[in-house]
Amino acid sequence: MSNQLQNAIDTLGWTNQSDDDSWKYAAWQVMRAMHNEIGRLSREVEKLAATPEAGDGSE
Repeated sequence: MSNQLQNAIDTLGWTNQSDDDSWKYAAWQVMRAMHNEIGRLSREVEKLAATPEAGDGSE
């Protein structure tokens, strides 16, 4: 898990849930961090899939 995602989750955990604007912003930060993490993981998978030994059964 990225630091950005962990920090956003931590912030969401201590945000005053009765303050609707703060809660929405903290939740948005988590969603944004998750989006970035998914993008990072997708790029990593694409790099791994592009390597010559990926999936050729040579291992």
